[in-house]
Amino acid sequence: MSRRRLEPRTLRRQLTIVLIVVVSAMAAAIVLLSAIPLNNSLVSQLDNNLRQASSRAVNATPNRLLQGGTALPQPGDDMPGATSSSSAASPDEATQDPTQDNGFGARPPGLGYGQSAGTIALFDSGSNIQAGYFDANGEFATLTGVQIAALTTVPTDGEIYTITIPDLGVYHAISAAGQSGDRSITALPMKSVTATVGGFVLGASIVGVITIGLAALLGALLIKRALTPLDHLARTAQAISRLPLDHATGVAQRVPENVVGSSKEVTEVANSVNAMLTHIDNAFAARDASESKLRSFVADASHELRTPLASVRGYAELMLRNPSRLDDDDIQSLSRVHAESTRMGHLVEDLLLLARLDDERPLESVDFDGIPAVIEAVADAHVTGPTHQWHLDLAVNDDEEIERISLHGDEGAFRQIVVNLISNARVYTPEGTSVTVSLRAVDGVARFTVTDDGPGIPVEIQDRIFDRFVKADASRTPGKGSSGLGLSIVAALTHAQHGTVNVTSVPGKTVFQVSLPLGD
Repeated sequence: MSRRRLEPRTLRRQLTIVLIVVVSAMAAAIVLLSAIPLNNSLVSQLDNNLRQASSRAVNATPNRLLQGGTALPQPGDDMPGATSSSSAASPDEATQDPTQDNGFGARPPGLGYGQSAGTIALFDSGSNIQAGYFDANGEFATLTGVQIAALTTVPTDGEIYTITIPDLGVYHAISAAGQSGDRSITALPMKSVTATVGGFVLGASIVGVITIGLAALLGALLIKRALTPLDHLARTAQAISRLPLDHATGVAQRVPENVVGSSKEVTEVANSVNAMLTHIDNAFAARDASESKLRSFVADASHELRTPLASVRGYAELMLRNPSRLDDDDIQSLSRVHAESTRMGHLVEDLLLLARLDDERPLESVDFDGIPAVIEAVADAHVTGPTHQWHLDLAVNDDEEIERISLHGDEGAFRQIVVNLISNARVYTPEGTSVTVSLRAVDGVARFTVTDDGPGIPVEIQDRIFDRFVKADASRTPGKGSSGLGLSIVAALTHAQHGTVNVTSVPGKTVFQVSLPLGD
């Protein structure tokens, strides 16, 4: 399967795509350049809170009693800061194992109420570890061994590290040493920072997409408006390309005035195109004037030559009527004078006919039967070309009678077309050539064809075989002269009757085909 050729992209589409790409790149850059400072600011704020929380944890007392034996307020006490005999602990209780439930619920020091959800604290006394965090409901929860192991990887150097705690997510953590040699690790979640930055990016992206869509729509409209003058230029050029310039008398198309004044660049192009069309129009006018002068000269010259040629031919015929007064050389010379004057007379008549047709003088337009002209021309061809084989191909009815073919046009012009094509086949094919002449009604037209099995017409001249003074003598009939006007007369007479003529030729088969309007 052959690949379909991709149509080239229009300039309008290319400009729209470039606009969308540029606006998209700018929108992405704005979102990126805004999200990065926002993220840095939130992370810096989180790290400040983390350092403050770590400082409080280091300074916290890892037991329940204040100096002097006053109890710390805890959840479930009747009043924060209240003292009673039941809540006072003995000095022995103050030195109990901190991992036991001493009223702390195994909660590490520094993880007091008021901390945000997700805050993690770990207290390592060297022999025991207390660790936990506040969940999303504000309730205290302990850490698993795996989570504690992830926390204890943080170096105790006072720097902030980013770690991933299993089942809890990404945290910023800091580890600090107390005065008694213990260690306190505090961690704050990155979830809030990620959610804030992600929400900003999402919202900015939505706004960016809407902006890109509006920019693409508005840009497409502006680009279409800006390129509309070029569409007018293209239509003007296409209209000119469809003109039959081979016989046109001028180019009337011009770029419209509304295109000329649209923009500076388009105006320059439009003015250049209009100037070019004006030059072409002037060239056509000069050509028409030259051809008109030439046609007038040919017509006048041909008309003036008719009388002296007729006189020469008449005197030659008169002298040949009394051959007794002439010797053999004189008779031969006069015969040549008569033959050449006759040939010159035919040439002058052909030139006059072409001049009249060039002036577009109307031919007669009536209905007539074309069969008699064909039969008579073939009958004459049997006499003038007895060495050829002549065949008629005509339609017959059920009674074996030749069907009438009614044509609409000039009967005299049709007879000359028939005679010229049959004469062309007789003169320019060798002896013994078979020639078939046909006239039939086909597809709503009268189709007259002359087919021969001669050597054919060279390919290089087939396209211009109906031009004037084109000769194919060298290939078809070596040694025979030709004026080269017979087929051009056929083409001119055919076109004058709104018909068509063409030729197809290969060695062994040459077909001249004339199609003319049918009569009623």
